Amino acid sequence: MPTKVEILEEYAKCLKDPVYTIEKYLDTFDKTQNKYVPFNMFHGQKELIRNLDSYNENICMKYRQAGVSTAAAAWSSYKLLFAPKESPEKILILANKLDTAVELATKIKNFLRQYPTWMGIDFDNQKNAARHYRLTNRSEVKAVATSTDALRGYTPTVLIFDEAAYIEGGEELWAASMASISTGGKIILISTPNGFDGVYYPVYDQAQRGMNNFKITKLEWYLDPRYAADLRWVKTESVVHYFLNTDEYNQNDIIEEKDIYKYDEWVSKGYKPISPWLEGMSKKFKYDGRLLSQEIFCSFIGSGDNVISEEIVKKIEETDVTFPIEKQVGGG
Repeated sequence: MPTKVEILEEYAKCLKDPVYTIEKYLDTFDKTQNKYVPFNMFHGQKELIRNLDSYNENICMKYRQAGVSTAAAAWSSYKLLFAPKESPEKILILANKLDTAVELATKIKNFLRQYPTWMGIDFDNQKNAARHYRLTNRSEVKAVATSTDALRGYTPTVLIFDEAAYIEGGEELWAASMASISTGGKIILISTPNGFDGVYYPVYDQAQRGMNNFKITKLEWYLDPRYAADLRWVKTESVVHYFLNTDEYNQNDIIEEKDIYKYDEWVSKGYKPISPWLEGMSKKFKYDGRLLSQEIFCSFIGSGDNVISEEIVKKIEETDVTFPIEKQVGGG
């Protein structure tokens, strides 16, 4: 058991740095290893944690199994842990299915149980259900399926939309959500893309254009060390075409680049990242470009029910779309 001085010093250190706290005290289940491991976050997860802590409005674009919901749950447990009794946190989780929202609430609860007892956190036995639980510092977590009714009578300090691109409710739900945190609080949207949906896509698109205050955190699969082993870059318009027609490519079409700060340069030159993991995922998805766009490549264009492929749409935008010579307002 640490001394009182050591506890105070450690508490102060944790209070200043959520990344340090999470990596030191929390374990998570790694499906690639099929066991619990220390939560040693990679760059994208650390960036997400710091953005969640620094900005009130956050939107995260992720690939499937990116560990984003887990990182958000870890950050949520950190917020709950250090919330003072006079200013408790109220975290409301919304998802298109109640099971999805409860799963995230359960992750938060499991992380809370991992902190050492000297941190002084415990559950309130009077309210400790899977869908809604309270802590002894009066903070609480509630999980609901999306509806405007879910926001009535409950004012969250943190509002989390899990798989936000699949949420139904549109403008009415979004208006109710923003109103619920109008006096202060955080809102977090997490999702893989789902075409041009009515909530997640417009928020992300407007954030890119600087039309709202949402901070974007975009995680790419090839920056995840679990999936980027033996990473290479191939000059191709379609990863699916490469995997199905490997014999058509030669060594000049493929490069090895391990410097993450040069990845954007190779993308701009028309190269796409590939790895044994990506090839395996392509096989599992039956080389379906739409599913890969939705689950892996973080693409709005390719993830919906577009008749024209993403590669063709992007090529048209880059080569055939030009600004008008003249614009006129009004008419007659």
